[in-house]
Amino acid sequence: MASDPHATTVIRVIALLHEKRVAQGISQEKLAKLAGLSRTGIRHIESGQFKPTLYSLLKIAQALGLDLPYLIRQAQKSPAPNDQ
Repeated sequence: MASDPHATTVIRVIALLHEKRVAQGISQEKLAKLAGLSRTGIRHIESGQFKPTLYSLLKIAQALGLDLPYLIRQAQKSPAPNDQ
């Protein structure tokens, strides 16, 4: 999945969202409620088991008080989690 530049950006956005969630002290369960998604869905997105839709990423970003376009730009500039 990481050889596709778009997939790599999604992986990086998910990693950034996870980092922000943890930094804010928000559980997956609370994030799921705030975003209107299931906790299992959040867990699967963060673990890479599910490819999130743009809508899901937007809802998660909004629930964390973040701007998704900004996160995408940041993700395009940063190394992928596996590149570190």
